[in-house]
Amino acid sequence: MDVKTDPSWHCGQTSEVVRGEMWAQSCVVDNGRGYAQPVFVVSNQSGSAATMRVDINTEKTIYPAILGCPLRTVTDGKQIGCFGPTEYVGRGKTINLQHSVYMDGFGDHTTKYLYGMK
Repeated sequence: MDVKTDPSWHCGQTSEVVRGEMWAQSCVVDNGRGYAQPVFVVSNQSGSAATMRVDINTEKTIYPAILGCPLRTVTDGKQIGCFGPTEYVGRGKTINLQHSVYMDGFGDHTTKYLYGMK
């Protein structure tokens, strides 16, 4: 399943993660009414499938603890997302978002994104 975005999505820089041709972004979905949902998006252009686990850390700006996404496999040429639960944080609040990905024994990589709620 490819991840489709709309104007409520706000994302940090795309960065290469763990191994070549795996690209990722940390994003926040902001509904404009004070609710936030963190999303980690990864795109696999490596030529082979990759299995990964993702942790969501919001430095207590959304969740009181680190959340984990289930183990997933992303096949070559596909894009998937790890979605955290939507929570009320309030308008104008700053979200400190970090996603850590652990993939196929290649170690970990963290993407970060600081976002101000609308």
